[in-house]
Amino acid sequence: MTTLDLGTQKVLEDIKRGLLKAQHKVVVAESCTSGMIGSLLGALPGSSGFFLGGIICYHPDLKESFLGVSKKLILEKGEVSEEVALALSLGALLKTGAQWAVSATGYAGPQSGASSGTQNGTVYAGIVGPSIKEVVHFKVEASNDQSGRLYRQEQFAKKIITSLRDQIIKTYI
Repeated sequence: MTTLDLGTQKVLEDIKRGLLKAQHKVVVAESCTSGMIGSLLGALPGSSGFFLGGIICYHPDLKESFLGVSKKLILEKGEVSEEVALALSLGALLKTGAQWAVSATGYAGPQSGASSGTQNGTVYAGIVGPSIKEVVHFKVEASNDQSGRLYRQEQFAKKIITSLRDQIIKTYI
């Protein structure tokens, strides 16, 4: 993403306004979005006032060793699941001391999670804040090639920050 469309810009401004008002910070734990959520949050001037940073954790070993997601949970529920999305966000909160965390785990393609029965275009996002623990699920259709993968990643990131914004508005604005 090189430029922000007006809708995304507005979503980010709402996140910034709400978190700055509360003097709270957000952190991200990303898998399938490859840092795009963090990139969006960091795109605004003054983002260091509300955005701590994040981790890109593709491999299950990093999810376990850095964010405390249990291997048992990953094996039982799968890497792309509601439970793992929530565990990623909770682990990021514990690791950083932020008040808000958002995570993404899914299949952007071109390979799918055929062994788990989960299709390309599936993402789960964990959103955790002072009074919220929520998992949202999205599906994004696109071609099963590199351009489709990038399109899905971008759409996942935009949908997830919109969900984060919605929770922040409910809480602070």
